[in-house]
Amino acid sequence: MNGYIERAKQRLDEIEHTQRANIEKAGRLLASAIEQDRLIYVFGAGGHTSLVAGEMFFRIGGLANIYPIVEYGLTALSQARKFIQLERCLGLGSSLVAASGIGRGDVLLLFHTIGVNASCIQAAREAKRLGATVIGIASDRWQDETPADALIRSPGKENLRDLADIYVNDCNTVDDAVVGLEGMEAKAGPLSGIGTFAIAHMLELAAMEECLKRGVCPPVWENANTPEGERRNGALMDRYSGRVPML
Repeated sequence: MNGYIERAKQRLDEIEHTQRANIEKAGRLLASAIEQDRLIYVFGAGGHTSLVAGEMFFRIGGLANIYPIVEYGLTALSQARKFIQLERCLGLGSSLVAASGIGRGDVLLLFHTIGVNASCIQAAREAKRLGATVIGIASDRWQDETPADALIRSPGKENLRDLADIYVNDCNTVDDAVVGLEGMEAKAGPLSGIGTFAIAHMLELAAMEECLKRGVCPPVWENANTPEGERRNGALMDRYSGRVPML
């Protein structure tokens, strides 16, 4: 366990030291969306990366103007064999983005640590076609190390980092698990979720800090299990429930 915690700290340090400028740049864009009373669309394009949409949605200390783009079958809560196939399925990512209502001037946070699958690439292309700005979060290592002819690649062989308007490297490795245990061939202790969730909250914090610099108070959820938090959240519910169906 100690080895896992140490490796997790190293990963978070790597993200902070190498991606701070990109996250701050993305934060300025998100702050503009908040300033203009726009929604921020979030799509985790398959498997465990899909969980980030839930982590950012209706979260204590998180932004209230989050619109999660979610298809249950594509998430890690679906049947494993199903979501693996769906994240490679042509037309799914673009259809989900189009159905969300995202449009010109909006922002899409597109997470997919692999960064090459059809659901991810087509979601990015569709968002850009509709006039939205794409902030892509994926792994350089995955994009570098996945062969051009790999089954998991979208037909156009693109990488998310080449399509995104702003790109954040989540620093995840292809093997993901980082702890070797004596007597086991397979490694344990994956880090991709820790890195992805950390980046998600760093993006929100960067946006909040920029908003405050501009004199804008960002809409932030409080603890719904306290009387004061329930009251304040009620005002945010009234403000966004007609625009975010999952509220």
